[in-house]
Amino acid sequence: MNITPTNEKESDIPKVRAAERKQWDDTINLVLNGIGTLYSNYFEVFVEQSEFRNTWSVFIRYLETLLERQSFEVNTTVFVVLKHVLEKVDKPDNLDPPSTEDVWKMWSGQGVKLVEGNIETSRAGIQETLLAYVDSFKPLYRLLEPIINTDMVDKTLTLLWECIIFPDAPAYFQDIDILTPLQAVILEAIQVVRTDIPGVPSLVLKQVADLSTVAYRPPHTPQSTKARIPSYIALATQSMKILETVSSRHVENSEIYTTGALSSVLSALKLPISLKYDFARASSAAAKRPSQWISATNVVLSIITKALPAISKLNISEAYQKEVWKLIVEIIGSVVSANTTGIDEATLISDETFDISSFREFRGLIIPLLGHAVVPDEVVQAYVKSIFKSSILYDIAELEHPASTDTSLSSLSIRKHGKTSELELVRRSRMSYACLDELFALAAVNDSGIHPTYPPFLGYC
Repeated sequence: MNITPTNEKESDIPKVRAAERKQWDDTINLVLNGIGTLYSNYFEVFVEQSEFRNTWSVFIRYLETLLERQSFEVNTTVFVVLKHVLEKVDKPDNLDPPSTEDVWKMWSGQGVKLVEGNIETSRAGIQETLLAYVDSFKPLYRLLEPIINTDMVDKTLTLLWECIIFPDAPAYFQDIDILTPLQAVILEAIQVVRTDIPGVPSLVLKQVADLSTVAYRPPHTPQSTKARIPSYIALATQSMKILETVSSRHVENSEIYTTGALSSVLSALKLPISLKYDFARASSAAAKRPSQWISATNVVLSIITKALPAISKLNISEAYQKEVWKLIVEIIGSVVSANTTGIDEATLISDETFDISSFREFRGLIIPLLGHAVVPDEVVQAYVKSIFKSSILYDIAELEHPASTDTSLSSLSIRKHGKTSELELVRRSRMSYACLDELFALAAVNDSGIHPTYPPFLGYC
């Protein structure tokens, strides 16, 4: 009798189990596809049966049971089949509310738990599973739309957030200029959500604002050394477009101000503008300069062009208005400044031209509104101070510029001793001249009203 040594036998066990599991997965996938085909082709017949409610409930529970096995391949097939079946439901009325609730409970109970269980053994299939899961939301949402509420939207956005920040990216894929398939389908899912329900616009704006800043945060520490971390740069750019669309659509809705949603949007957009050239490239493939700050600047201008006139008409408390003004002034401060170290002259000139044009647009929007009583003195001072800092034409290290922690402008009036060192013009001198012109224009305001377009607060100069 030929007896296989114990050590050899034990070493073969994982291979045998893997083969058995693969056979089981293949069989289940065949069964699932068969069931899906039956439901897809004969849904109208099934739904007319007196026992349909029970049959549907059994079907959903069967799918849930299959998910417990934590097989990437089976999980993917489950949601591919579910999507195809739901697409055959022509309208929400064709599926009774309890049956729709069954699907919602199943879908909302999943998320990244579908792929978290076995990421150490194999990462192949993570993207496909999450993609199939998210893609099934669109036909499901069509059935849920008549009964959707803020709790359901909040749950959905949370699940989508967890999927998009899961530390895994497709192999050989750089999401610098193009979204990964998973990122693309998640943004599509977010955009199908109705925002005409009280509370939903704020939820969507806050969640997308968070998504737009993931690229600028420290990378997540993956649970596996095999993880491929996305750069999220393309996601940042695409998220800004959604922020612009949703904010503009609800700019006259006081909710986005009182819930802090618009403030969240402006804070998120301020981040790439303030980083500008300091944003570390996520990959050597992004050898060209990062340009998210340009998109962010344009989006901010688009939003506040509509928001500033609207907020003055709405019955918004001063506290919320002050926060908006504070963020706008901080953004302007970032627009007029830049760390030019290591930036080639051609790029610098082009970007300086853009910043000067943007600054003039900002100035046209905020003057004379910045002088209204609702705007705190410290915000006005912050505006003047940022303009002063960027108006300095020569980089003289010995000059004592106002400390960043000094919120007053009194230090600007202190007479400094002269210097005899060689002067070197700053690289963004055109912006410096633009800011200097602004300072002269602001200082020209007096009681005789030489420039009536300027508010009286500019006596700070």
